[in-house]
Amino acid sequence: MRQNWLVASLIWMVCAACSGVQADELNIEDLQRLMVEAPTAQQSPQFEIPVEFSKGSDQILPRSRANLNRIAQALLSPQLAMIVVAVEGHTDMSGSYRVNRDLSQRRAEAVRQYLYSQGVALHRMQAFGYANDQLLPGLSMNAPQHRRVVLRRIQ
Repeated sequence: MRQNWLVASLIWMVCAACSGVQADELNIEDLQRLMVEAPTAQQSPQFEIPVEFSKGSDQILPRSRANLNRIAQALLSPQLAMIVVAVEGHTDMSGSYRVNRDLSQRRAEAVRQYLYSQGVALHRMQAFGYANDQLLPGLSMNAPQHRRVVLRRIQ
């Protein structure tokens, strides 16, 4: 099966000082700080960690596991023990809305299940599929950046 490099991302709302950190540079302490420090209304920085899926699938590719393992480790730390996150799946405009809604939900759930397999309690994560309802501004409707999974602190 042909693999499609989907620029799916876990986007964390973080402090301005942490924006620009690359996924391969990120350590557990950075992730803990990112989740604890809430941005102010004037700040909207984001941190992206790539997650790759097979084309049209919710199958997380093995090369994405290291990034998800970092997220799981951070969520399991004592500093983040009470944090609840929304895992939000998004797609581009290719394909029908019904298919994209289902695919985005399944990808969000796949990330949630992977984090659960690493020890993060299911009650700390809620999965949502948004299909193409929240396209990123300034990009074409089928840009790969739309195909992403977003993790947001909700509690």
